[in-house]
Amino acid sequence: MTVKQNQVRGIYTMPLPIHSSGACVDTTLVVWDSLQTQTFTLSTTSVVDSVNLDPNGWIFKTPVSTIAVRLPPLPQKAVLSQNYPNPFNPSTKIQYELPKSSMVRLSVYDILGREVSVLMNERRNAGSYEVQFDAHNLASGVYFYRLTAGSFVETRKLLLVR
Repeated sequence: MTVKQNQVRGIYTMPLPIHSSGACVDTTLVVWDSLQTQTFTLSTTSVVDSVNLDPNGWIFKTPVSTIAVRLPPLPQKAVLSQNYPNPFNPSTKIQYELPKSSMVRLSVYDILGREVSVLMNERRNAGSYEVQFDAHNLASGVYFYRLTAGSFVETRKLLLVR
C-alpha cells in the first residue's frame, strides 16, 4: 500500500497517524510527517479498503492533505510458479498467487511420493506470496512441490544438487 501525503499550508514536523482498514486489517500506524510531499509505502498481507490520515482529527481540523492509495491488483487466477533458482543448493524460493482467500497447503515430496516437508498449511488472503524452501537436510535429487488452495491443485518439479 502506498500513501502519498501533501501539506498545502506550510510544512509542519509531527507524528501523523494513518489508519487503514479492510476485510482482515484494522490498523493505525504512526509515521513522521516532515516534508511538504511524502510517500509512505506500508506492507500489508491483506487488501486495504480505506486509508485515513489523522482519523481522530487531532492534527487536521480542516482537510489539508490529499491521499492517493495505490494497491497492487489482485491475481485473476491461482498460479504456482516454477521455483527459483532451479537447480538449487540448499534453498530456493517458491511463488504462488491466490485470487481469493483460501486454505493453502504447500508441500514437498520426494521421488517416491513421500511428503518430506510442509511449507505452508494455513488460510491465506487473496494476493501474491513467496515461500523459502530450505533443503539442507535432504539428499540431492528430484523433488516435487504441490500447492493446494481450495479446488486448485498444481505440482511442479525441483532439483536439489549438492
